Amino acid sequence: MSKARFLVVCLNPTFQKTIVLSDLLENEVNRSSNYHLNLAGKGVNTARILMQLGEQVRHLTHLGGSLSDYFLSLIEIDKIPFLWVESGSEIRTCYTLLNSRNHTTTEIVEEPEAVLESTYEKMLAAYEGALPHFDAVIIAGTKAPGYPESVIPQMVYSAKNQGKFVILDIKGADLLNSLEYKPDIIKPNFSEFLRTFYPDAEQGEHTIHPEYKDFVIEQMKIINRKFNTISVITSGANPTLFIEKNQVSALPVQKVVPVNTIGSGDAFTAGMASILASGGSIREAVIKGQECGARNALQLLPGTLGNK
Repeated sequence: MSKARFLVVCLNPTFQKTIVLSDLLENEVNRSSNYHLNLAGKGVNTARILMQLGEQVRHLTHLGGSLSDYFLSLIEIDKIPFLWVESGSEIRTCYTLLNSRNHTTTEIVEEPEAVLESTYEKMLAAYEGALPHFDAVIIAGTKAPGYPESVIPQMVYSAKNQGKFVILDIKGADLLNSLEYKPDIIKPNFSEFLRTFYPDAEQGEHTIHPEYKDFVIEQMKIINRKFNTISVITSGANPTLFIEKNQVSALPVQKVVPVNTIGSGDAFTAGMASILASGGSIREAVIKGQECGARNALQLLPGTLGNK
């Protein structure tokens, strides 16, 4: 079987500054001589991992501002096939603080600037032009301000209308408004899923409250029945929930002492996608996703697998 061709779309490009600290002390000066600036964000991370898995991939996003050329130079170093449109907006930088003492990862996220109004039409034109050349579409991450609410649902509609396999790693209104077009897989984490379908729930990023788990499981079943869409819900070190034969299964994750957990969800998406595209089962895909997520967590820089 020939390899699937993946189009990975992210409407929020990101630089990632990773800073390693011996400890992280609040209200103190924290010094580091071990810091790195590279490309990350859900789109780049997913595309990079797919490439490391030997898949054919192209990444589509927007760029703008004073650091566009630097972004392009780093894309060239990573050798990621790339397609972009001009947005007129500066590229954000997010910061990862790695506490070596406690093996914790703290992320500081810059909210993105709004793209120019003209970006929407240019993005859709680039997407529609690229779509016929790919077998599968992965749309990942939040969109930058300036795009209309319809942009991601419209992309999902176009992809499904052309018979493409669609994986969504998105949340909130973008996810809710895309479901009617029947994406094949949705893969938010537990917190994102809960905040999308139960916005009043009090839920942290890494803690599963038992009273919400039953709600999530029932909602996964409803989505499967109504849209024929498989939900795959990751939750850090907690078991992965996924639809298998119209029921919800749970698969424990491999326990590791993490170096940097940023990008592990994206590595999961890439690993899962590579198996599904080659005809593997959803259980096999979840196992591969977990393996890739664990491997990413053992690396210093996000969106990398390292050597086995």
